[in-house]
Amino acid sequence: EAFRTLRAMLSASRPQDHPEDVGAAIMVTGSSPVEGKTTTAINLAASYALAGKRVILIEADFRRPTVSSALGVTPSVGIGDVLVREVDLADALVRVKPFGGSLQLLPVQRPDANLSELLSLPAARRLLDEARAMADCVIIDSPPLTEVADTLPVAQIVDDLLLVCRVGRSSLSQLSRLADLLEQNGIEPRGFVLVGVAAS
Repeated sequence: EAFRTLRAMLSASRPQDHPEDVGAAIMVTGSSPVEGKTTTAINLAASYALAGKRVILIEADFRRPTVSSALGVTPSVGIGDVLVREVDLADALVRVKPFGGSLQLLPVQRPDANLSELLSLPAARRLLDEARAMADCVIIDSPPLTEVADTLPVAQIVDDLLLVCRVGRSSLSQLSRLADLLEQNGIEPRGFVLVGVAAS
């Protein structure tokens, strides 16, 4: 229910002039590991898929990819192959059960820090443009930006940036560092997802 509410809030806060035929891109990140960003990205993607939207979930944590294993997917190709243009995006996408064709994953085939070198601003824009054209919603699971800035080019061009915080885990000093980084790059997050509290 919490993710349905999050989905509704994101939809309501989106500008009215956002083109209907172009998929919204939402990046999920945080200030440090083990805050729940990947769980949030997966559940948000599932929520959109259950609402009848075509969703592409992009795994962009090249160093510690966990989306594929969480979804029971064993990829034969991945985002790296798409970025170097060895494989078309459509051929790299993996359908996620039990959502049929509503939810597809662009996985990281294997951990590789060198993949981050491929994610320049032009490459990120090209990837997102292709994904947006194929889906109603694109969700990007990002590593913590204060640890590695791999996905900073993506953060600059998404429609929404969500910051995941966990009660008892997230550090105010780390969040402050993240705020400085985002401000320096002209990025304004849409809001926070707070994990570890009961509904109130």
